[in-house]
Amino acid sequence: NYSAIDSTYNLNKHLRIFAIVLTLIIAISYYLFPLWNKFAPKCPLKIFFDIECPNCGNQRALNSILHLNLRDAFSYNPFIVYTFICIVIYIVLEKKRNPNSMALAFYIYLVGYIAWFIIRNIF
Repeated sequence: NYSAIDSTYNLNKHLRIFAIVLTLIIAISYYLFPLWNKFAPKCPLKIFFDIECPNCGNQRALNSILHLNLRDAFSYNPFIVYTFICIVIYIVLEKKRNPNSMALAFYIYLVGYIAWFIIRNIF
């Protein structure tokens, strides 16, 4: 007899485990990210074509966000702010369970991603 209470208990247990693991990853990353910056793989587009992809600077930006230095994060890659806004919009739309609006959020992000790729290499 599998009841709704058992299902809720299992979900809460999994969420707690996920929260603990996520907290550990963030805590470890807080201290190790500066070390990884030296050894981070270089962007193939930057190496071969001397252009910056939309993700160039994201690792440094995430490092700055972990250290609560939002000004530096924005200077490394302003698109990361747009990414976080789109993630929040996606979470809100996902709670409403409307697949059309979730797809719309994805396409809005994709258009912004392509536009940022073009804009950052022109200016």
